[in-house]
Amino acid sequence: MKKRIFALLLCAVFALSFTACAATPEDARKVLESAMENVNQAESMSYGMELAASMEIAGQAIDMNYLMDIDSIMKPSILLRISMTMELYNALSATVTSYVEQNADGSFTAYSTVDGYSWERTETPSALQYDAAGIMDSYMDNLEEIRHVGTERIEGRVADRYDCTIRREYFEEAFGMSGMDSLFDILPASFSAEDFYNSLGDLKFTIWIDRQAMLPVKYSIDMRDVMQEMYNKLLSAAGVTDSITIGMLSTTVTFRDINNVAPFEVPAEAKQ
Repeated sequence: MKKRIFALLLCAVFALSFTACAATPEDARKVLESAMENVNQAESMSYGMELAASMEIAGQAIDMNYLMDIDSIMKPSILLRISMTMELYNALSATVTSYVEQNADGSFTAYSTVDGYSWERTETPSALQYDAAGIMDSYMDNLEEIRHVGTERIEGRVADRYDCTIRREYFEEAFGMSGMDSLFDILPASFSAEDFYNSLGDLKFTIWIDRQAMLPVKYSIDMRDVMQEMYNKLLSAAGVTDSITIGMLSTTVTFRDINNVAPFEVPAEAKQ
């Protein structure tokens, strides 16, 4: 059971990173809502996504770096070009190049190659895992304590920074959507899911807005403290004495070329 718990907890890093206010100043929330409305109407955009993690599991150090660059065209139909690099233990790495196109019935076909080898074709009903704006929308619905903390320069753009927290209910929803709540089934009957969610604390969320263009520039989520507490409680409930110590765990998304992505097509060799 211990191996299963460790495997599921490691998967939670990815599942909770890429899924979806009484004290909030109304002007700050309106800025964020306006920026989201504008980006949701965009016909094309590019963005970079990064998940960086450094942890020690049962005495073994694990470093992960998950990088993704995505060009997306949303109209007249969705077409994505994705370059994804995964690095593990600072040594193992692989680059996956993918194209995802929307079919006439609304489903999607993905064409992928690993390190330039043969192309594989898969069918999928959704491409939400590649929708950075959609993922940000899921966070926006759960933001509390939005605070404007200053102005910074991000990749040559002047942007207003807002620090926020994500409310507790998000964790319960995210666990259910990712299937991670099935982990509770193998824990003792004394384990309380409600107490677990209530004890996780705040998830730190930061977003930068180009106020002149009224568009998002970047958002970042610091998951270290919340995931450390989650691991501690789940391992304790399962009676596992080995520990997980998290040094760093964060997700960052940077938006680029909104409404300015040059047209592209799925390569002919990918469809052969």
